[in-house]
Amino acid sequence: MIDKSKAGFGTWAGLLAAVLMTGSALAQSATAPRRAAALPDDSLDGMGLGVTAKIGTLGPGVDVTLALNRYLAVRAVYSQLNLDPLVRTDDQDINFDLNWLNYGGLVDLHVAGGGFRISGGLMANNNDFKATADLNRSVKINDQDYTLSAFNGEMTFAKWAPYAGIGYGAAAGKDGRIHFACDFGVMFQKKPDITLVGTASDPALQEILNADLAAEAEKRQEDLSWFAFYPVINVGISVRFF
Repeated sequence: MIDKSKAGFGTWAGLLAAVLMTGSALAQSATAPRRAAALPDDSLDGMGLGVTAKIGTLGPGVDVTLALNRYLAVRAVYSQLNLDPLVRTDDQDINFDLNWLNYGGLVDLHVAGGGFRISGGLMANNNDFKATADLNRSVKINDQDYTLSAFNGEMTFAKWAPYAGIGYGAAAGKDGRIHFACDFGVMFQKKPDITLVGTASDPALQEILNADLAAEAEKRQEDLSWFAFYPVINVGISVRFF
């Protein structure tokens, strides 16, 4: 004869064991995704090298990025742009031929270990700025007309300009080979210094011409004072090499 008390105990013990096993399995399955999510994203782990082709307010250019780890990278930057359309007007007799050439080094801090970055560094103003005028006709200088036998001038900036900005892109990121990149920042350079020198066809007017040239240079410096805080906006495509 079967002992009903023992049978009942065995049945409850079996049910309890089944419940405990089921609960344990459910707990493990519930905590597994959490453990996986807690693991750090290794898309920027280790060193890597990427190259970015870009275009923006500094002109077309190229960046070379070396990622040191998932949070820190160093970047060599280069851009070139002809700025004549930004400073040339049809109603002025004196114009500036500006060939904007910038290069330098930046440090990118990926604060969250992803694409968003805070950047800072130095940019070199290796630029060629020359003042030009048509000597075949009278030239208006400080609202006075002069006939000149010679004329030249130049615009100079600080040799080095600090840069600060934010952006997105991990050129050396391990989460893919092709990446989008963009930058929004400011290059802090001094206001331009402008020097204008001319020779009057009539020597009697040379002293007056010198004074008007100095006044004209001062006005042009004010007109171009916005160059002191030059906006930098770039967009580009990056390719990771390793």
